[in-house]
Amino acid sequence: MRKKLISLTDKLDDYLSTAKYERKGSNFAKLNEYKNGIRKIIDNELTERQYFCLYQHYYQNQSVREISNALSISEATVYKHIRTATNKIKKFVSLYGDAYFK
Repeated sequence: MRKKLISLTDKLDDYLSTAKYERKGSNFAKLNEYKNGIRKIIDNELTERQYFCLYQHYYQNQSVREISNALSISEATVYKHIRTATNKIKKFVSLYGDAYFK
């Protein structure tokens, strides 16, 4: 298993907090199961670079240029890492999202 540099799943908890679903009467067990599925994708399916690029870009608001300089890779490669990571997460959401929130 890869070593985590930072915890993206902590930010996920903030984003998918149960407070905003409480008003709608959603099933909290389904929400937690859904969050765990996204955590598994992030923890098991993303490479270290995909994870780092995704986190730095969306949670630390770093530009692609800043990330490419930090990793000593091209900006095109950073875009590719971000796109691949988001596609993996989107695939999970498109396959299982409707099942959790019906």
